[in-house]
Amino acid sequence: MIVAFLVGMILVVALSPAPSRHQTAGTAGQPGVLPPETPVKVSQAQIPGNSAPLLIPLSDNYFLYVGSDERFFLCRFDSKTGLEVVEVYQLSYKPDRFLTELAKRKTHGWYFDALSVEKETVVKAKTEKFNEVCQTGNWDNAEGAARDLAAAGGIAPLLVALGSENYAARRAAALVLAELGYTQTVPILTELLHEKRSVRERVTPILVKLTGKDFVASVPGEDMEPAIKKYLQWWKEYQRTEEGPK
Repeated sequence: MIVAFLVGMILVVALSPAPSRHQTAGTAGQPGVLPPETPVKVSQAQIPGNSAPLLIPLSDNYFLYVGSDERFFLCRFDSKTGLEVVEVYQLSYKPDRFLTELAKRKTHGWYFDALSVEKETVVKAKTEKFNEVCQTGNWDNAEGAARDLAAAGGIAPLLVALGSENYAARRAAALVLAELGYTQTVPILTELLHEKRSVRERVTPILVKLTGKDFVASVPGEDMEPAIKKYLQWWKEYQRTEEGPK
């Protein structure tokens, strides 16, 4: 309980947004009062065997959620969307950090690292790797790199790759995103119907799942053009709907 309280007090200073114009001036011996713009009721979850709250109020509808794995979630309550995570911090002991930057270095050696910064670095590195692999033209390796990129949260770069002139990049991105349910992969998946039978057999169930249509089953022989035309027509009609691509 004491640990959670102390951590909460530390992060009030470190993570809380600046006071808003609604904060009143404090009186002698008393801090200023910050009335919430909207009354907020948040139930306090309990750590098993511990009475310390996991959710600690900060200010301006911000809260600190203390995880059990040394992760701290800075959350904000919105009257429309509810409680959302703004940033996630990892508490780590790194006494050798900022050895040449004394102004930033802390003697105790403990630091809060924003995980979004770390994630952005990982996604950037995996995006570069994906692009490099695609340049080799190796389809299997490109798909593997695309899968690693998606696992790291790099969906945006893969969506961009759908419009790439590089077939390996376009193909790999489509296969990985299609498995995740992205409907805008349909035009690219139809290109794969030109490939060998094993690829067609893999792509067809995905197309059926995304579109609800099995145009391949009605095609006699190996000529996929009729099925491709029907899927592309489906895509055009789908884009006209209010739902639009996912």
